[in-house]
Amino acid sequence: MKILMLDDQPDVIKVYALALEKNKYTIEIVSTAEDAKSYILRHQPTVAILDVNLLHPDAVAKKKLAQEANGEDVFVEEEGEGFSVAAWVKLHAPATGIVMLTSERTEIDDRIRGLDVGADDYIQKGMKPREFCARIRALVRRLAPDEADIFKMGDLEFDVKGSALSSSGGHSADLTPAEAKLLEILCLKRGKIVSREDIYRFVFESPMPGRTDRAVDNLVSKVRGKAESKLGAELPISAIYGMGYKLHA
Repeated sequence: MKILMLDDQPDVIKVYALALEKNKYTIEIVSTAEDAKSYILRHQPTVAILDVNLLHPDAVAKKKLAQEANGEDVFVEEEGEGFSVAAWVKLHAPATGIVMLTSERTEIDDRIRGLDVGADDYIQKGMKPREFCARIRALVRRLAPDEADIFKMGDLEFDVKGSALSSSGGHSADLTPAEAKLLEILCLKRGKIVSREDIYRFVFESPMPGRTDRAVDNLVSKVRGKAESKLGAELPISAIYGMGYKLHA
């Protein structure tokens, strides 16, 4: 899942890029409209996150030179080239979702303008990374529901809707409802330890009968067996002694 981020001050949005990468998105950051258009034509990203107040590099250079020549403090006023990029994306890559990214001082007229040129959402800089990612995930679910329900695990992919585990070579293994639910909760909690109790409750929709119950361990063993015997690959799942299981990022 590819996401493009366009901002003439890339350092400002790095915290959001890192948060999105942790959510398993592939992020490309560019600082000019030309680079953004080139990337979009070549890669057709699922979402393009565009800085509203984008400045054209030539405009930045001219303004700074003029300010320096006049002995003024070097400060470049905001412009709105992001709107024209959004309109271009809507015309040339209609399947790509558009998110307008702006400062916290945005006027309502700017928000309306962004939505009018085809934006799917409007996010202010300063938003907490967790909320930012949640907004992007919600947009992805609307734009590409099938992709949003596919998780990569090493050399394997898990299709939640299809309840199938497949390899990069095109082979697949059908899963039982319980096996699919096991992989679903581990994917949703990727990188975190999930207790046997929580897994049992999610899979069987009831509390685990006792701490010595082996149902979860047996389920993990069966899924691992299918991956190895039918797909020739190992699931990146580790048993954490005394705590539960973890799907590695």
